[in-house]
Formats: sequence, C-alpha cells, structure tokens
Amino acid sequence: MKKLFIFDADGVLLNLWDAMKQVYEEYTQKALSQQEWDNIIIDFLHNPQPYAEFGRFYDASPTFGNLQPVTGMQDLVDFADSQGYDLTVITSVGTTQDALSRRSENIWCHYGNKLSNICCVGRLGSKEDALREKVRGYDKVLFCDDHPKNLMISRGIVTTPIWLKNPHHQFIWDKSDCSGIEIAESVNDLRRIILEADAE
Repeated sequence: MKKLFIFDADGVLLNLWDAMKQVYEEYTQKALSQQEWDNIIIDFLHNPQPYAEFGRFYDASPTFGNLQPVTGMQDLVDFADSQGYDLTVITSVGTTQDALSRRSENIWCHYGNKLSNICCVGRLGSKEDALREKVRGYDKVLFCDDHPKNLMISRGIVTTPIWLKNPHHQFIWDKSDCSGIEIAESVNDLRRIILEADAE
C-alpha cells in the first residue's frame, strides 16, 4: 500500500504567528500585548486585504525565511516516515522567486531529510489542484492543515483530512460544516491518528 502524508507549513511545520508578531511590531513601531496580537490575527483572517502592505513587508523580512519548527513536529515527521509514509508539503506563499526560494529553503532546513518535495501555491490561493496532483498513485493520504477551509476542500481528495487545531481559526471551524475532518489538538494526537489510520 502506498501512503502519503501532506503537511501545511505555516502553523503546522513552521511556527508562524509568534515570529510574525515581532515583525508586525517593527512595522507599526508599536509593542503589542498577546491579546492585541490575537485580535489582529483574527481581524486579518476575517479580511486580509488591509494587511497586504504588511504582507509584503513580512515577506521581505529576515524572519520570513527563518521560521522555527513547531515544537514536536520534527519528531512527528520522523514517525510518519518510519510508518512508511511518503512526505510532502503544500504551502501558501507569495509567488515571487525570492519568496518561493526562501520558503522552500526554510522548510528543507528543518525537514528536508524526510520530505520528497515542497509545493508552493499563491498566498491565499486554493490548494485543491495541488492536492489532486499529489494524491495520484496513493492508496492512503493524510493531510494536516491548521486552516479549516483547506481541509474542507480536501474532503473527497484525501483519505483523512486533519485539523491541527488553531484557536485563531476556531471561528471559521464553528461556522462551517467540518464533518469528516479529524481534529488534532497536539502532535501526540497526530501520532495517534497515524496509528489509527494504519490500523484500518
């Protein structure tokens, strides 16, 4: 049986929001409490357009290409590999060659010894076409993302969509039909879901 695990990058493999807070504070020249930053994230998720200029500032910052791995995910990637899964990444990122190169290098730096490839789609773009392409030839496909909309798109394409729970996206989850999507509240939950999928 051919098995594939598809990972999102921001918020799943790479720790985005903590690092981005520092860049936003530099951009606005204002220190933010965690609550203020959480409110900005949720505002962005409701309407990203007013943050377009900041997005360009962030993409040009050193932080963009130097995100740290989410705690425990390197071990989880190793575990999925040990269970016989091929591993790939589908990530949303700016489409300039600089952004694509820096994002890919950042992921390869932390996970490259296990990944087969990295697919970059445009920021705020749909992952549907990339998912359809990646699943070809596989009997079982697990897909982990922290954004519910990407998981809703993946139903019927992958075997098991998995929401790595992100509190900033909770309002999207609550107002959507998310049936058929597994919830992982931690890396340990992801390990459990892999074992359960292999037992089926």
